[in-house]
Amino acid sequence: MLKAKTITFTSDYVLGQIGYADDTVLLAESQNDLQNLVTIIEEHSGKYGLLMNVKKTKVMVISKKEPPKAEIKVKGKSIEQIDQFVYLGQLITTDGRSDSEIKRRITIAKMPSQNTHNQTENNEMF
Repeated sequence: MLKAKTITFTSDYVLGQIGYADDTVLLAESQNDLQNLVTIIEEHSGKYGLLMNVKKTKVMVISKKEPPKAEIKVKGKSIEQIDQFVYLGQLITTDGRSDSEIKRRITIAKMPSQNTHNQTENNEMF
């Protein structure tokens, strides 16, 4: 179940987030804003013994042009920048378009029918 929440850390700083299970997506309009969000989460979660796993944490820039290199850090370690990821079954890419997702879903949809076709040719179905 997708939960949309807004968390206020201070009276003048509101964090918008989309969270599902233990995965969290942070959205920001600039690299500086994202670094601030990451730093705030890191500081506040640390108070409760929760740590961000730098190896599992990724950053992606969505841009109509060539996405710039993002330098986001957690405890001085750079977060890996990626070109695409699947979130809640949806492929999200740096260009923000749906072309790759449509191709991916067509490929997935063809897989069972190809397997069924191969099985019937080999008389393995019955």
